[in-house]
Amino acid sequence: GGALLQAVVGYLGTIELSLDSTAGLQDIRNCIRRLRVEKKVHTLVLFVVYTDKIVLINHHATNLAEFQAEKISFCGVCEDDKRFFGVVTKQADLGDSCSCHVFMVEPTSSQHERFQRARVFNIQPTYNARGECLEFPVDADPILSVIFSIKGVSQNDDSNNQNNENQEAASISSLSNSDSGIVYRDDNTAANLNNL
Repeated sequence: GGALLQAVVGYLGTIELSLDSTAGLQDIRNCIRRLRVEKKVHTLVLFVVYTDKIVLINHHATNLAEFQAEKISFCGVCEDDKRFFGVVTKQADLGDSCSCHVFMVEPTSSQHERFQRARVFNIQPTYNARGECLEFPVDADPILSVIFSIKGVSQNDDSNNQNNENQEAASISSLSNSDSGIVYRDDNTAANLNNL
């Protein structure tokens, strides 16, 4: 089937989580903080969400990584900067270890910049009723809501809800019982992602 969402985002890096971590919002925030402190140079990728997987594609149209939906245990946004978000995947073949993949949305400042970037990734910008470009969101919320939808949980509207973290924790429990892991196209992909 077709993609539910495609967005151009910056890939900051992947951090292995310790086995005793809960793979929750706090872990994602710690990973985002760590990668921001390290001032990691991010690589632009096309982040494509299908009903059964997420695929990362580079500007050469090469699949860098593929995360099967059942392997995604959690995702969340950085509260102090909603451009940053993390996706946690489990790897059953590696003793249930988890990896947190950190991304950053890349809002465009002009129509010209948007078309240039869209051309690099061979995509056509599309707009919603409010005139917002779907491929270049201003924050991570639209991306996370689509990931939540393929996982079968709803994203909470945190703008009018202060108990958001408790509710997010509740939605995690329905996500975290999978035997997840990353499915790479080939054995070199993990190395490719880390060498970007």
